[in-house]
Amino acid sequence: MNETSLAIFSRGALLLSEANTIQKAKDLKDLALTAADWARRKGMGEEAVQYARSYALDAERKMGQILLETPKARPAVGSKVIGDKRVPMKDSRPTLREIGLTKRDSSQAQKLARLPEEKFQEVKAGTLRLYNADKPHVSEASGENEWYTPLEYIKAVREVLGIIDCDPASSEKANHTVKAKTFFTIDDDGLSKKWNGRVFMNPPYAQPLISQFSTAIVKKFKTGEIEEACILVNNATETAWFQCMAECSSAVCFPKTRIRFLDPSGNPGAPLQGQAVIYFGKSPEVFCRVFERFGITWSR
Repeated sequence: MNETSLAIFSRGALLLSEANTIQKAKDLKDLALTAADWARRKGMGEEAVQYARSYALDAERKMGQILLETPKARPAVGSKVIGDKRVPMKDSRPTLREIGLTKRDSSQAQKLARLPEEKFQEVKAGTLRLYNADKPHVSEASGENEWYTPLEYIKAVREVLGIIDCDPASSEKANHTVKAKTFFTIDDDGLSKKWNGRVFMNPPYAQPLISQFSTAIVKKFKTGEIEEACILVNNATETAWFQCMAECSSAVCFPKTRIRFLDPSGNPGAPLQGQAVIYFGKSPEVFCRVFERFGITWSR
């Protein structure tokens, strides 16, 4: 191998949109995973590894979409005479085994293909496990499906806000770190409550909740119900809910590395999508000064 993993992977990513067979999509997935392994062994950093893994998921999803659209290969479709014998004619389409796929591989790829885009982005971000993709979002669930914001980001939020008055999308355990004066759990239905003061929120990413919480934060800031807010979300800049918040925001930080949220045991996850911290308030210069240690900041 005389090219770097990212060079190989970048070439493969360009071909993904043109992949029109199961074999081609599988090859691109394998290429991306090879790039991830190469990046790891060459010490190119976790960002490069996760970048390649992210596109491996894209290729696997594409493979699943093609599988869903492809009729199953049939054992025989008629017969023909060879010499003095009539022999069955086999379907020319390759079987899963011939492609190098197991039934489990096929099932997982098709499950990815069936996911709504928002759910798929959660899987890429590492905040939703594939086998739980048809269950509520991690912020609404419990056990292994719960993920918490690392302390270093909460400390930065406190530097900006001073104190956190309200966290409208939280849990008992999450608030041990956040230490908001008021917090609402899934059972409280934070969307129906009055928020106040300075807000931190890492909202559920599944639709329609992410759109509802995004609309709520904008409305409550504009009406003066809240003074300031730091909102931690995936950097899904192409979505309507992200654009809604960004348009009303005072500043934004795009961390240079993906945030490794913690599970209930304190183990970091491996997100496949980047995040953004969106700030609402009158002190964008303070926000940028505090959050520039995490990555690029922007203010109005």
